[in-house]
Amino acid sequence: EGGELVGWARARFLWKTTAAGVGEPWAFVRPLRRGRGVGTGLLRAAEDHLAARGARLLQTWPSSDESCGFLEHRRYRPSRKERISVLDLASDPGALDVPDGYRLLPLREVRERTRELHALDAEAGADVPETFAEDDVRYAEWTRETLERLGLSLDGSFFVLHGRRAVSYAFLHAEPDAGLAANEMTGTLAEYRGRGLARLAKLATIRWAREHGFRTIVTTNDERNLPMLRLNESLGYRPVGTETEYVREDLS
Repeated sequence: EGGELVGWARARFLWKTTAAGVGEPWAFVRPLRRGRGVGTGLLRAAEDHLAARGARLLQTWPSSDESCGFLEHRRYRPSRKERISVLDLASDPGALDVPDGYRLLPLREVRERTRELHALDAEAGADVPETFAEDDVRYAEWTRETLERLGLSLDGSFFVLHGRRAVSYAFLHAEPDAGLAANEMTGTLAEYRGRGLARLAKLATIRWAREHGFRTIVTTNDERNLPMLRLNESLGYRPVGTETEYVREDLS
């Protein structure tokens, strides 16, 4: 509008699931430019783009209470909820206690082992509660969407190795200019769970963020993911709100 960017939208299909035709539209309009039909037009364009390419169902997330009403007016219904939590990095998170036989390495030092990292992330992600299970994490897409994703910290993400095998990890996305970091995914191979390895990997990301001047880490977790919620609480994360997933099945 007058040369100023006032809103934008994206449209894509979920790429980690065998569920067919699940589209994910999302739109955002600057607060002072809302109420003029811009958001409606952007979201409709994203929906039409997906529908024309075979979408059978749409999934999206609102960014505010106002957005919930906007989506419900467009025949979306609330589905699952995620807890938003933040960690204040002012306090020392505690020492890293690496068990005998294990090593802790940043992503930068294991990044070339892409097949092994992909298998680890795919197994861990399959157990995360989702509306559509992440049961089809293909290697090429994972490399592009996860390992090459803008903002993923090669030095602030950590892996736990047992011998030479990567068995647990925690990804961290970082925005240095804002002093803000975000936990993307933390997980452990099933046979290695219950040994405190996920805690070790996540604690390493926290220590790195604090040592490099970050002030806050934010994370979201499905409210049914009790083990990860308990882990976050034990590390000092505090809940600050919830996000509600919305789904639309009627695309006519």
